[in-house]
Amino acid sequence: MRTGIVRIGFGSVETYDYRYQRTIISGSFYGKAKIGFGSRLSVDGELNVGHNFHISAASTVICRKNITIGENCLIGWESLITDSDLHPIFNLQKERINIDQAVTIGDHCWIGAKASILKGAFVANNNVFALGSIVTGKHEQENTIIAGNPAKVIKKNIIWQE
Repeated sequence: MRTGIVRIGFGSVETYDYRYQRTIISGSFYGKAKIGFGSRLSVDGELNVGHNFHISAASTVICRKNITIGENCLIGWESLITDSDLHPIFNLQKERINIDQAVTIGDHCWIGAKASILKGAFVANNNVFALGSIVTGKHEQENTIIAGNPAKVIKKNIIWQE
C-alpha cells in the first residue's frame, strides 16, 4: 500500500464518541479510500474495494467470504456490510444452514446511514439506498432509490452526485 492512498479518520459525525471508539482495519487496500473515525473493516475472506471508496464514521464491514464494492461508492455512518451471519446454525442433521454468501455493490452507489447490506446482496450500479434500509437479495435495476425493510425500489430514473 502506498503512503497517502488510504485516509483514516476524516470528517466529523455528531454520533461519534471520540473518547471511546477507534478505527480497526484488517486486510489490504489498493486504491484511494477514506475511512471515517471508528469504522471497522474485518477481513477474513476477499475484500475488493474500487477507487474512491468513502466509508463514514462508526460503520462496519465484515468479510468472511467475498465482498466487492465498486468505484466511487459512499457508505453512510453506522452502516453494516457483511457476507456472514458470523455464528453457524445447524439443522438437526448437523448440516449448516446459514452459509456465507458473497456481497456485490456496483459502481457509484450511495448507501445511506444506518443501512445494512447483508449476505447474498447484489446491488447494480448508480443506486441510492435510503437511511436504515435492510438490503438482501438482488437489486439489478440501475438508477433507483431503494428503501425499507426489506429494501425495495421506491423511485426510478434517478442520478446522484457527491
